[in-house]
Amino acid sequence: AFGDGNLPDISIDPRRKVLSVINVQDETRCFYISVFSPCLGRVGRGIWRSFACGKARRTDGSTVEVTTFVLVVPARNIMDVCKLSTKDVEGVDVHSDIVVLKPAAAL
Repeated sequence: AFGDGNLPDISIDPRRKVLSVINVQDETRCFYISVFSPCLGRVGRGIWRSFACGKARRTDGSTVEVTTFVLVVPARNIMDVCKLSTKDVEGVDVHSDIVVLKPAAAL
């Protein structure tokens, strides 16, 4: 159940290969997620298309393709983000930062 502390912030369903984010908090949170694997987005019922990839430089100087998502997730919500286009989701490299989204300051 939500809020019992047993749900991860980010989950990959190994069967469906879907990456999801889970916000169990009572506040809206912003998820910054970089996925170092080809990603697909749903464009219709049962229709998936590749997201555009950028390039990132690793500390050793090599480059790697990456897709980065900036997601605003309301309190106590789950969001399916993408489908991973890889045979083995166990080896997918995912980097993330998650922050509470504060309302903009009044002018």
